Amino acid sequence: MPNAIAINNENLTAALDRLVAGKFNLIILKLGEWAGPNDPNGIPEGNIKYFLSSSQITSFISAVKARIPDAKVHARVYNVQGWQTPWDISSATMRQTVINSAMAALDRGFDGFNEDTEKWSDLTPAYLSSLVTFWNDLADATRARGKKLSVDALAPYAYPVETVYPQLDVDYIFPMLYNGGSYGQIDFKTVMNRVLTIGGLSPVVIWMYPQPPTALASILSWIDAQLASHGSYSKLAGFGIWQYIEMAAADFTAWNAWSTKNGYANGELKDVFLT
Repeated sequence: MPNAIAINNENLTAALDRLVAGKFNLIILKLGEWAGPNDPNGIPEGNIKYFLSSSQITSFISAVKARIPDAKVHARVYNVQGWQTPWDISSATMRQTVINSAMAALDRGFDGFNEDTEKWSDLTPAYLSSLVTFWNDLADATRARGKKLSVDALAPYAYPVETVYPQLDVDYIFPMLYNGGSYGQIDFKTVMNRVLTIGGLSPVVIWMYPQPPTALASILSWIDAQLASHGSYSKLAGFGIWQYIEMAAADFTAWNAWSTKNGYANGELKDVFLT
């Protein structure tokens, strides 16, 4: 059962002991961002603006697998509205450019890819159709290399998850159960139920954000309460935490003690993630 964490390269030395203690074996490394049009550094649109050198990537992967031999290391690349200028997802040519860039990143020794393109201001059918096409085509390319794709998907009340999620055929959907910060208990449990009761092919990993004043222990208790009240969810594939650098020592203690991450009685829970 994979347990995953997303992490920055500079955190690894201090993090390895915690990763071992938390039984994490899927490590999601922040690799870079997608360049938008007119990038100030001259990087062509749709290419990756790398945060790490080839030697840093190799060292990171080697260090993880030396301590956790069964670990998988996935590359995370993002383009988030408000942080970066959006790339032109409506262009089939540009989508292929991005996919080619992702495959070049995978070939640097990664076991999979985590994609995070967010343009939260555009919920038009045209944009959402382009996003679904992009993610499904990226999944096909990733699987052709024998690797896995996860996508970080919006999930607030206003987002049409009933339209988008069922159309996706990716290895994991990571619905972000936060909106600039942690949800409260009612919102978290409501959105959790919503994203787990829609149709579609793709397994869902519950994505949580333990940001003060909300401790991870509280969020984990909400998940347990929702599972107890609803029962099992066939689409539930695991859990994820955004993100390592914002976790307190108490959060790791809560995670390590949380038995739900190890699966529940009917065996339907397959994967657990921390980013």
